[in-house]
Amino acid sequence: ANEIEKDNPRVAYLCRFHAFEKAHRMDATSSGRGVPQFKTYLLHRLEKEEEETKPQLAKNDPREIQAYYQNFYEKYIKEGETSRKPEEMARLYQIASVLYDVLKTVVPSPKVDHE
Repeated sequence: ANEIEKDNPRVAYLCRFHAFEKAHRMDATSSGRGVPQFKTYLLHRLEKEEEETKPQLAKNDPREIQAYYQNFYEKYIKEGETSRKPEEMARLYQIASVLYDVLKTVVPSPKVDHE
């Protein structure tokens, strides 16, 4: 989320929301060390960002994340394979992987454009 926040705050918000849901599924009782603080921090940040962020590329969140993911993939993954350093590509693949996880969560599977 932090990596893409400047580029698209709404998609960063969706990534944080996904992280909160994932953390809650993994430890619903918040009994793990540091889990209550992490979830509380994330929840406060999400509440603040819900009002502050609006979709930029589309009219709703599913279209927003799909458009952002497609743009990110084209710009950084497809075009970068031959021109970027391996360390940078590893970071970009990691970001793309998280974006795809969020995309699959926000957009119903049959509606994910597999391009």
